[in-house]
Amino acid sequence: MKIRADQLSNQLQKSLAPIYLVSGNEPLLVDETCAVIRNKAKEAGIEERIVFDVTPQFSWEVFYTELQSLSLFSPRQIIELRMPTGKPGLKGAEVLLRYAENATLSNKLLIIVCEKLDGTIQRSKWFKAIDSAGIILQIWPVAQPQLPYWIKQRAQDFGLDVSLEGSQLLAEYVRGNLLAASQEIEKLKLIYGIGPIDAKQVAQCVVESSHFDIFDLAASLLAGDINLSLRILRALQEQRVEPTLILWVVVKNLRDLIQLAFAKEKGHSLPETLQSLGIWEKQKNQMLQAAQKFSLRKWLKIYQRAVQIELVIKGVDVGDPWAQCARLCILIAAYP
Repeated sequence: MKIRADQLSNQLQKSLAPIYLVSGNEPLLVDETCAVIRNKAKEAGIEERIVFDVTPQFSWEVFYTELQSLSLFSPRQIIELRMPTGKPGLKGAEVLLRYAENATLSNKLLIIVCEKLDGTIQRSKWFKAIDSAGIILQIWPVAQPQLPYWIKQRAQDFGLDVSLEGSQLLAEYVRGNLLAASQEIEKLKLIYGIGPIDAKQVAQCVVESSHFDIFDLAASLLAGDINLSLRILRALQEQRVEPTLILWVVVKNLRDLIQLAFAKEKGHSLPETLQSLGIWEKQKNQMLQAAQKFSLRKWLKIYQRAVQIELVIKGVDVGDPWAQCARLCILIAAYP
C-alpha cells in the first residue's frame, strides 16, 4: 500500500508491516523516515539489524538465505536492503517477489531503501508484490517555495523560533540542500540556545561558517564582478577544488545563457524561457541581464572556449587549466 510520509506515524500506530519500501532523492528525509520505522520496531522488541548494500559484488543468494534464516540472538530482525537504483535485476526481482508473496510468514522486518523509482519499476511484478504485502513510501523533495516553511518547522523541533525572514535567508543560502539546512539549524541552537532567532542572527551564523564554493563563483560571474570572480577562483584553487567541478557549474550557466540569447534572437518570451530552464528565483534577474550582454554568437564562442578548457583538464590539450579558467571567467563577467 502506498502512503505519504505524513501518514507513516498513523500507520505505525496501527501495525508494523512486514515490508517497507522507502524511495526518494532527498537523503535526509529518506534516512529520517527509515529511522522512524526502526524506532517503532525497537519499541516492538526488534533490535537486531542487518544491512545489505547492493553493489557489483552483492549476492542475492546470500541475501535470500539471510531472509529465511532464524536468528540465534533475537526472535525478530530488521533486514535493511539499500538498493540505490531500485533495479534488482532478474535474480533480485525473483528474490523480492518470492519473499513478498510469503512475507507474513517471516520473522523479519524488511526495509528497502531506494532512490526515486520510475514508472517502469513501479509496474514490475516485484514492486506490485511489495505494494500488496507491505508499505511503500515515496519521499518527495521540498520545493524551493516551501523550503522556508520547512526550515521554520524544523527549527521549532529544535526549540528555536526562527523568523520567516530568517528562514527565507537560510533557504537561499542552502540552495535546496536539506542536510545543510539541518546542520545550520543545529549550529544556530549551539550558538544562541533555544528561543527566538531573527534574520540578523541567521546572517551572522551563515557569515561565520561560510566559505567560497563553485556556486559563489557562478553568481559573481553573472553579476559581472571580475575582481570577485578571480578572487573566488583563487580561493577554490587553494581549497583544492577540482577544475572539473568549476567548469561544470560554469558550463551549466553558459548553456542557460545560450538558451536565453537564442530566445531573445527569435523573439521568444524570456520570462517563459527562464521558467522552462528551472532557474532559481534568486538567479533569474542576474541570468536575464547577463544573457543580454552579448549576442548569441558571442556566447557560443565563449562556450567553445569552455570546451577547449575541458580538453586541457583531460590532458588531451596542453595548458594550465587554472589560467584557462581565469581567462574564461574574465570573458563571461566582462561587459561589452
